[in-house]
Amino acid sequence: MAEEKSGETTSDKSTGSPVPGDFVNLEKQVKAIQSLIDDIDTAAERSVVGEIDNLTDRKLTLIQAAHEFGGFSNRAPDFAIEPRKAGLFGSKNKNPLQGTVGRVEYRAEDGTEFVCGWSNPFIGSGTIRFVVRGAHPARYDVFATAGGGNKGAIRRWVIFPLNGPFSVLQFLRHRGVKRVLELEGAKGGTLRQLMGL
Repeated sequence: MAEEKSGETTSDKSTGSPVPGDFVNLEKQVKAIQSLIDDIDTAAERSVVGEIDNLTDRKLTLIQAAHEFGGFSNRAPDFAIEPRKAGLFGSKNKNPLQGTVGRVEYRAEDGTEFVCGWSNPFIGSGTIRFVVRGAHPARYDVFATAGGGNKGAIRRWVIFPLNGPFSVLQFLRHRGVKRVLELEGAKGGTLRQLMGL
């Protein structure tokens, strides 16, 4: 069975791990987001500005973009997001009294896939979701944040590799497995002991 990990949070919350602050020039990022917010049709009752930051060394290629409700604004998702770059898109409701719910899916050059989903409903709190699946989901993580608001609500996914070279112990430590410290201290610990086998 293929390994997969996912997460979800509501507006004004975050999930994942801290991200290095030196990734994007803040001034350029703020201007790009403001420009996208300005481009979203002001008649829309609900809209989302999506930002996907690729902190990996691999190009991400769009494999699917879909809406359950609403549609993309004048800014559709980027077909490709180069390593250490960000991609932006806008989503808005298409019918009165309806929000926007959708997802974009990207594939890294190593076959790992990242599903980034969002909602900004007409009634209730907005959400942000992510799933990492495919070839190497344990080698990556996603830091996802959702801003509040009805129009131009920010949804941000920061995709980053776990520290390499890849280590099972580093991955388990990152995921908060407490016995890692016991095994590291014992200096004879094995993965079998960690798993209780």
